[in-house]
Amino acid sequence: EALASAVAHGAAAVQLAGSLMPTPADLDLPSVVTTSDVPLDRALSEPAP
Repeated sequence: EALASAVAHGAAAVQLAGSLMPTPADLDLPSVVTTSDVPLDRALSEPAP
């Protein structure tokens, strides 16, 4: 839940002008999807640092 909230805040922040902070009305929590199912067979598109 905390990760989804952080992603929603970040997504809202980059859509606002200047250095405005997002308000709860700017957040779109239903559009954030998190999962604990990591696709271990998925190839990386670039090397990890």
